[in-house]
Amino acid sequence: MSLKEHNLIAKIALFSAPIIYLLISPGFSAEPVDLPKLTVLVFFGFFLVPYNFSNFKFNFTKNRFLVTIATLFLTDLTLVLFLSSANLTEQLFGSFGRNTGYLAYFSLVSIFLFASISANKDFASKSLVTLIWCGTLTVIYGMLQTFKADPIKWSNPYNPILGFVGNPDFAASFLAMSALATLIYFFKQDISISKKYFIFIQVGLELFLIVRSKAIQGLMVFFAGLAIIIFIFLTKSYLKKAWQIGTYLVFSILSGATVLFGTLNIGPLAHFLYKTSVRQRGFYWDAATNMMQKHPAFGVGLDNYGSWYLSSRSLNAAQLSPTTMTNTAHNVFLDIGSNGGFPLFILYITLNVYVLVVSIKKLSKDQQFDWIYSAVFTVWIGYTLQSIVSINQLGLAVWGWLFMGLLLGMAKNSESINNGALKQPFKISKGKSKSSSTLLLSSIVFGVAGLLIAGSSFINDHNYMKAINSRNAENIINAVNAKPLDLNRIMQAAKMLASSNLREQALALSKTVVNHNPRSIEGWRAIQALTTSGSIDFKIAEEKIKILNPNENLNK
Repeated sequence: MSLKEHNLIAKIALFSAPIIYLLISPGFSAEPVDLPKLTVLVFFGFFLVPYNFSNFKFNFTKNRFLVTIATLFLTDLTLVLFLSSANLTEQLFGSFGRNTGYLAYFSLVSIFLFASISANKDFASKSLVTLIWCGTLTVIYGMLQTFKADPIKWSNPYNPILGFVGNPDFAASFLAMSALATLIYFFKQDISISKKYFIFIQVGLELFLIVRSKAIQGLMVFFAGLAIIIFIFLTKSYLKKAWQIGTYLVFSILSGATVLFGTLNIGPLAHFLYKTSVRQRGFYWDAATNMMQKHPAFGVGLDNYGSWYLSSRSLNAAQLSPTTMTNTAHNVFLDIGSNGGFPLFILYITLNVYVLVVSIKKLSKDQQFDWIYSAVFTVWIGYTLQSIVSINQLGLAVWGWLFMGLLLGMAKNSESINNGALKQPFKISKGKSKSSSTLLLSSIVFGVAGLLIAGSSFINDHNYMKAINSRNAENIINAVNAKPLDLNRIMQAAKMLASSNLREQALALSKTVVNHNPRSIEGWRAIQALTTSGSIDFKIAEEKIKILNPNENLNK
């Protein structure tokens, strides 16, 4: 591949994260946040596949461990897709409102590999700039939302600050990540006064919106990242003695522990930080570990946590929150473990630990403060921290995987430079060759193929929304029966038809749901509600519900 063509692909890849983060489709699709993000994520992920494949041997020589772990992760992900008991289509596209199935993770790994191959300070710096500008747009939109001037009429039971990710927790986490990337520009030596004013205003407004969102995880990400930035800067500038470094670390650890215990309803900050949702997360995590223990090899299926939650939750969870349902563990690590079993769980942890170790090793060897690498590292740490207590939202995940790849790539390229071995961080041919043109064409073909695959569900969702607006039962039924099937969409349609007293059509759709996913408790409950007591369908539904939710009558 020629340098010119590589730079073209790099420019396209550079816009992947901001486009995925910013894209929403209210008024066009029934699911306006995650489904459009999945569609463009798959386009970019597939677009980069030929490039990653053509550099496989080169990248393997440069970093065997990285390529081995990524390959094993994708291999195991594919095995889970085909060997777990979950519905294939649901695993492929992911569950409603999440869309973190096979296509999503395949595409995230593809972006990660590209970043690790192409990483250099220029690409990393431009990635940080796009993150900051996305933060600026989020601030503008967040201010409209907080002052009730949002032009989009969201169906929103949460805090009004949703940003471009549909939830105040996600919005606050992204604002914190952007604020950290913006703040670190203060440490640049050649920064102008006008840019310093911009930084002060943007970070101030981002913190204002984080506080207004009432999302603790946003503050957690920001202050943890701030402590890391200060530590890295001071150790390269002022703190040279072991006792000075130790004092700062002890203070930071004690402060962090106080905050952590406060979120768990322990200590002086408990009154300010504790939420019942923290207790609920504990129930979700416990259910996820139960799934892993019962399905150690392949888990319960990609993005299939919701089908197993009620039968996997503890008695305590059933007693204190009997009607609560969820389709995610609210912890990305446990989500991956419950969905894919222990092998996938271990591989994901190994990858994250490897990135952490390599990054710390690189930072410790630096003689001076490397503001670019420090910024990328801090933002990645922020993403990882929020992923421990939250959901894998695609608008955030793309930044996490992109920056993870940049950290590894820059660290390995730095090692090669120090050893006098690095000429290019990627394979470059002299001039324009036939193979490089073929590679670029292959990237376009793969990208379009990915767009068509993921876009099929997105277009179906658009047609479903049009059918709802038409208020025609036949249109709605035809829309939800279009392939690829979305079982949640079918279930929504069944409920609408039932509320309109079209019980026969609603029953048929409910049966479609349980035929494709026998563990859909919503489907069985609908069948039970739509059939007469004593009928065969009613009895079957009743028995299925007892299996899927064994502790349902615990409080009765």
